[in-house]
Amino acid sequence: MLFLLAIDTLNLAVMEMENLAGERYLNEVRALPEMLITSLSQYPEFALIERSRIEKAYENFRIEMVGGIDPEAALKVGNWLGADAVLLGTFSIIEGKYRLDARIIDTHTGRVIVAAYSEGTKIGELPDTLAKRLREKYIEGKEVPEKGELEIYFMIDPGALSHGKAYHHIVRLYVDGVYYGTSPPVQKIKEWQKLFHLVLDGGKEYTLKLVHGYVEKGKWYDFFPDQPPEIKVKIEPGKTKVVKYRYHMSLVSNRYIFDEK
Repeated sequence: MLFLLAIDTLNLAVMEMENLAGERYLNEVRALPEMLITSLSQYPEFALIERSRIEKAYENFRIEMVGGIDPEAALKVGNWLGADAVLLGTFSIIEGKYRLDARIIDTHTGRVIVAAYSEGTKIGELPDTLAKRLREKYIEGKEVPEKGELEIYFMIDPGALSHGKAYHHIVRLYVDGVYYGTSPPVQKIKEWQKLFHLVLDGGKEYTLKLVHGYVEKGKWYDFFPDQPPEIKVKIEPGKTKVVKYRYHMSLVSNRYIFDEK
């Protein structure tokens, strides 16, 4: 049981946003953390840490105030600030709409407390909508079930008769429609690589969407032509669910095969 959620106010640090929409939107993305702090501060459930203190923490850990922050680094910053939780977010454009994803993570356990997103045609309206949804989910989650864990592994599997080049992969993960992060590049073949490790509420079923892309200079470059289907997983309290899948290449076709679900 996470006793943190029994208290009324969550001491929260809003981190820099990850920009998935391209350099054209750098200025807008840089402004989003302050906008989201303003939107969240209207709710008594959240006590927001000042940006000046967060910037000081970034300097202390030698983290650049540009682009998203690694979850592990964010937890270190949050603990240094004395925050109960940190908010990690991403800005993207999906099907012609602006989208802002966010997840609030417990700094002590690494567990995702709540996750939500907002989308629309005006960037300036996204923070208010997102803040409202985060608050609603936070209130709903006061009684938190025992946590479970999810590990996702992937392998590039060129068959004996496969043809063509085996490209490196990089993967974006969406859980129940909310963006949870981007994997490290997968640069080896015939070797399992852990893409993600999440701590989630147990006793629930989740829909996973794994979006594959090409790699350039160690980062996401563009969408892969072949994509795996969405899958559903059940997270049991106190247990770890392992999902393993591979990209199998052959003369006939290339396809994703899930070895375990």
